[in-house]
Amino acid sequence: MIDKSLWKPDQLEIFEEFGYKCIRCGHDAVTLHELIPKSLAPKTWMLKDNRVPICSICHEFAHKYGTKFSKPILEWHRDRLRGRV
Repeated sequence: MIDKSLWKPDQLEIFEEFGYKCIRCGHDAVTLHELIPKSLAPKTWMLKDNRVPICSICHEFAHKYGTKFSKPILEWHRDRLRGRV
């Protein structure tokens, strides 16, 4: 489980929505990943729909394959857990 003292209330809300679990594999989440990085979306990167909780392995996956490949996969998992798929 994450150390809640290290996160802001809006960030904790995202972790809580998904039960502190990685949206892709279900393991304990350790970070919030930006679907569209701050460098590409400096005005909107912090929006709730742009950040998802993931574990360290899935975070490596997201960075290894990049935004173009990982974003649609992570969005699908996020929306599936929200009941939108």
